[in-house]
Amino acid sequence: MPANTRWNNGERRHLLASFDPATTSSKGYSRAHGIDWRTWRRWLKDKDKILKSKLKATKATLGGQGRKPIFPFGAELLEFMNNVRNEEHYLTHTHMVTFIKTHHMAWLEAYLVNKKSDDTGYFSLLRLCQRFSARHRFSQQVPVETKMPQADMTQIRDEFAASFWSKFRMTDTSDIINVDETSVYYDMPPGKTLAKIGGSSKVDKTQKHSDRMTAVLSIRANGMYA
Repeated sequence: MPANTRWNNGERRHLLASFDPATTSSKGYSRAHGIDWRTWRRWLKDKDKILKSKLKATKATLGGQGRKPIFPFGAELLEFMNNVRNEEHYLTHTHMVTFIKTHHMAWLEAYLVNKKSDDTGYFSLLRLCQRFSARHRFSQQVPVETKMPQADMTQIRDEFAASFWSKFRMTDTSDIINVDETSVYYDMPPGKTLAKIGGSSKVDKTQKHSDRMTAVLSIRANGMYA
């Protein structure tokens, strides 16, 4: 077999069980079976673990190769982050640090004990929080103000959908058209104008507004464009 063969657990067990150091050398055995020498030495080192493994013979790994958790309380921290955003509050990495200080002070003290200074420890912790948030698909975004909580909007949407389909459940989906309109602005006036220093920067009122048109978008309930 070529040296770059991908071995599964069953093959590893068989090769290790068949190896007899009294009759053949490790290098000779690995060469005869096409096993890379470094790979074979690693197998010998983990021999007991490989032979006792209960994993399927066809699996290529012994498990445990996944990413290590950044925080031992990661699930709790993630729940906190999701709850904050579900309630549409600000969430920053500083808030994450505050959560850790409040609920996991013992872990934090153990983490900081080997840091050169408090500042070094704080920035190191901040980087961990940044990595954690990125791993769980959080990113820094410009906040958008809302007039109604998302939960209320979702409830209104669901109630309307239930009412609508109760009334029109017998209507063919090709006859149900959803129409939406959106404003399109063009000929936008510049944000600034050149003016004499010390002079007026006033502009005619009619020039301070862009032109506007309305675009109508429609689609049928069966997914076809109307």
